Amino acid sequence: MSTKTNVRSPFFLDLTAPVQTLGTFTCTTAGLSNFSVASSGFVTNPLLLAGSIVGQTATEFTVNTTGSSIPRSITYTIAIPANYTNVNDATIDCVQTFDQPTQAANENPNINNNCPTFAGTIPNTSGLASTAINLATYFTSGSGADISSYVVTASPLGTAISAVLTGTAPSQTLTLSTNTDCQLATFIITARQSSDNCTAISNSFTFASANCEAYDCTDANVTGGNIEQDGTVNKGTWTSGTLNALRYDGTDITTSLNAGANTTGSAVNKTITYRFNIPNGYSNSGTFDCDVVYSQPATQVDPTFDCAEAQISNTFISEQGNIAAPTLGAGTLVSWTPQSFAEVSVNTIRTITFTITPPSSGYINSGGSNITCDVNVTQPATIIDCGTTQFGFAGLESGLARPEDFCNGGLATSYGVGGVATLSSTVASFEDLKSTVGNTVCYRLSPFSGGNKYYVIGESYGSTAEFISNYSTFYMLKIDDYGTVQEVVQWNCSGGGSGAGARVA
Repeated sequence: MSTKTNVRSPFFLDLTAPVQTLGTFTCTTAGLSNFSVASSGFVTNPLLLAGSIVGQTATEFTVNTTGSSIPRSITYTIAIPANYTNVNDATIDCVQTFDQPTQAANENPNINNNCPTFAGTIPNTSGLASTAINLATYFTSGSGADISSYVVTASPLGTAISAVLTGTAPSQTLTLSTNTDCQLATFIITARQSSDNCTAISNSFTFASANCEAYDCTDANVTGGNIEQDGTVNKGTWTSGTLNALRYDGTDITTSLNAGANTTGSAVNKTITYRFNIPNGYSNSGTFDCDVVYSQPATQVDPTFDCAEAQISNTFISEQGNIAAPTLGAGTLVSWTPQSFAEVSVNTIRTITFTITPPSSGYINSGGSNITCDVNVTQPATIIDCGTTQFGFAGLESGLARPEDFCNGGLATSYGVGGVATLSSTVASFEDLKSTVGNTVCYRLSPFSGGNKYYVIGESYGSTAEFISNYSTFYMLKIDDYGTVQEVVQWNCSGGGSGAGARVA
């Protein structure tokens, strides 16, 4: 897919779509919250704004009966999501600290026989639409006081699995159910006896619905990467999962990124194992290993000078059809064809062929023939055409930097026009708007200055229009400062976390 990058008002350079980088992923970015340690030693893991927990130094502590609080710390290993500048580091470590309170005598079931107890193991369940758990099978009330209530904790939040308690404590039944394929969540049940303020906690167990496929290397889809002659490993990219570790010949090289120099005098094949943390939504869990074979050269190999190496940028076409010379990252510009274009009444994509001489050294083809590179550039119309197709959007100040910013823990706010504003476009219909880039959108007959942000759109533009619901797919446009649509994105907030979506144009 290609997109347009603003290079000079009101002209645009059509190049390969850039990858949005989000800066360095830190513990502050992860946004850990709600970490705690109970007097019994039970650990409540933190919630995260971004990333996912793939390891921790402790899962529980001993009961605190010292009479005073005890500082407790756990180091959480968090997988770095895609598009952060340090994604190749795979993980970061974040420390959480909490003062574990001392356990009062009335909270200790070994002292107070009024406290509830837990026995047995609640099993994992998979492949079913629902399961019923008789809590009285696992929890027993104290001799002098019944269990007052049960609390069910689920992770992650935002799945389509419902957890319903029926009956009266202590003899309640927990029913887990879903009508959605391939849902997975982990549950913990806490029984509480309120008069003595004491609890009993179950084991953690999972519920997974049917029709999940197992995560494998096809899903991971590792592409690219290489091993240099000196052993330096340049990681490839992948589509699904987060990297747990990088291994070579049974050794973890996640940090060193080196597989040993090749001094054999000829190329050798080396296998790098990408170990991924399996994401939610698959029938398997934990980690999965994918082997990628790389040919390691015996000597350093110069790259081929091509259009990507040339790094063509900053060219544009004026309203009169004149072409501005581009900036090159490497090589020498010789000429371009055509030399100019005729004026146009609508924004028109033009193809310019640049002839470039390779640098004198550093490339396989240095000193060789010139190369030619085709670049698509939009020539602006002499008169802006705002079109007549009207559509609604969620207000002048409603633009957000990322599509996932419109979701909040998998549950979106309902965005509606409320009579604030409507836009018009040069496309023929709203259906065309959902699949077209490069068109102009206007507000009050002038190009809408969108600030390169995403705006939720809807075909209706009355006061009752709503563009997002918690479980429906919606569309948004990325609009630059000159009213040009740079991307069309389809999104849905029902999948949990930041939801799921795709670029459709």
